[in-house]
Amino acid sequence: MLAGKNHRAGRHLIEVDPAQLTEGERKWLAECGGWSRDNARNKGGECDLCLDPPINWGGIHATDVLGTLTEPTVDELRRAIGDAHARQRENAARQAEADRKETEDLERSLQAIADSDPADLLCDNEYRKLYIDKGYAGCEVAVKSYPRGSAAESSPLWPAAQAKIAEAELLAAERNKAIHAEHQRLQAEHEASIARAEAERIAWIESHGSRRLKRLASEKIEHAAVYRDERLALERPDWQWESRVSGKTSEPRNPPESAFGLLDEARKIDPEAVLQHYVADAEVDEYGEKISPKVRGYVAESEFLGAVIVYGVNRLAGVEA
Repeated sequence: MLAGKNHRAGRHLIEVDPAQLTEGERKWLAECGGWSRDNARNKGGECDLCLDPPINWGGIHATDVLGTLTEPTVDELRRAIGDAHARQRENAARQAEADRKETEDLERSLQAIADSDPADLLCDNEYRKLYIDKGYAGCEVAVKSYPRGSAAESSPLWPAAQAKIAEAELLAAERNKAIHAEHQRLQAEHEASIARAEAERIAWIESHGSRRLKRLASEKIEHAAVYRDERLALERPDWQWESRVSGKTSEPRNPPESAFGLLDEARKIDPEAVLQHYVADAEVDEYGEKISPKVRGYVAESEFLGAVIVYGVNRLAGVEA
């Protein structure tokens, strides 16, 4: 007895006399059957073989080994076996073609590596980024991915490719050594800059700080904003922190002559000042009533204590665009 699967009528039994089948057909049935009598009984009938194994067979999913049987006869079973053989041959041919292409691709990759300059086999290693404090300083280099495994290592091109990969790995190590040395240098400069700024802050507070600022410093209470504000007011009078004004600056276009007068004034205090166009949108309250008009004009811009400062914003107040 043999259990087949009919996609329309469900599972059924076919009585088969082994003498009616060829030796090849009997062998095929023995190879693709995967259920014992007990398993078949649980599926609704008794049989010696069930053609519905729970594994892939020859690249064909188990439930499609025989396809659809139109009727439970030996002739129909033999036809299904013939179709299955054909599918098996087709699958084998497709697999052979896929293997051939894979081998060709592997050989091309290995040949390309063997012919490459070691430097061309390197790439940035995004997993090993280097930072200075919170600033990005770059990243190490690494050898690009290359074919691995028994197929690659058994290729006659593998020794030449492996030698070139080894050269690339040595080159990567040399470059990474230089990268780390540069990173350490920049890190040392960064730490020295912080130390200089700290010494400068302490000295300035002692010489120019207000009673409040000196008390904050002596009590070791956070006072960076107070220090920056006092120093800005003393060393850059009439300048403001760009982050504290309502508008935004942008590159100037066709400024009037009066704008250069403002720039000349600013440069008397800060020679590095540049001219910028300034726009501040109108402010409204919760009822939609305008509190302040939209403002547009020209200001001077520079940098102080690592932040952007602007000059002349107050002169634009009340000038509606």
